[in-house]
Amino acid sequence: MPASTIVVVDDNAVLLQVMQHLFARQGYQVVTSRYGNDTLDLVQNNTPALLVIDLELGPWSGLSIIEKLRAIPAFAALPVIAYSGNPIMLDPATPELKKLGCAVLEKPFSLETMLQRVGAALHGPA
Repeated sequence: MPASTIVVVDDNAVLLQVMQHLFARQGYQVVTSRYGNDTLDLVQNNTPALLVIDLELGPWSGLSIIEKLRAIPAFAALPVIAYSGNPIMLDPATPELKKLGCAVLEKPFSLETMLQRVGAALHGPA
């Protein structure tokens, strides 16, 4: 069985690289981007099992990207883990993200916590 694909979008190159290595070590195929504007194309072209996305992507809003993704029937139920280190941005967005079926994380988070969330998103709670 082919490995599940995870698309990771974060404008922080260091965090993006850390997550790419973390997920690859767990056996996942990983597609990454630092730019929010290509997220929909990445998802459509790679058919991931999971999207992991920062909510603040320079000029792009992770929340608006998720909303656009949810409007595409093939990806309406795609598991999404959304995160931010900015409580001013995260707090008001959390209810909407939960309505959209997203798991929400606040930075900083541990790599163990991220892996637990990925496992729950892909395989159900442990």
